[in-house]
Amino acid sequence: MWENHLMELENHWNHTFQIVRKIDRPENFYFLHQRTLLVGLNIVGGTVHNATEWSTRLSSLYSWLKQVVALHVPEYASGVIVMAHAELKEDHRAFSDNLRRLVRDEWGNQIPFLYLHGDGHAYRYRPNYLNQTNFMSIQSEGGTRNPILKIRMDPHGNGPYVENAFQVDRQL
Repeated sequence: MWENHLMELENHWNHTFQIVRKIDRPENFYFLHQRTLLVGLNIVGGTVHNATEWSTRLSSLYSWLKQVVALHVPEYASGVIVMAHAELKEDHRAFSDNLRRLVRDEWGNQIPFLYLHGDGHAYRYRPNYLNQTNFMSIQSEGGTRNPILKIRMDPHGNGPYVENAFQVDRQL
């Protein structure tokens, strides 16, 4: 589904910004929009059929995300939104453990970071995700009959916390 709908996103969407794809895994991409770095990562849930491939892919996605953020934040972007399918669970530790350390140790919880996914198919809003003050997770409902989720990024919102950087409107 990820590849079917996002592989040629730039050809099916009226936009004026450049979409950059990961060379060895082109289903992963990023773009900049109004000082927000948006990254799409093919992180899947479900059964792990090959633990080595799974771990290699997650480690590679983490390394690529780290490089992309270092290239763009803070000069061109003030915050980061990562879009993926899977909720970060135990099977995703090769990605999530490294990401938590990056947010905490290298970024010092100073970069507003949102992980947006739809794996659970029910709305969940979680500030202080992975016990980090500038890390938020939102699980969207998914499907075509659910309300639109509008997210506004304001990295200079009222205070230092991630809830102030991202304003969320579920359009209920």
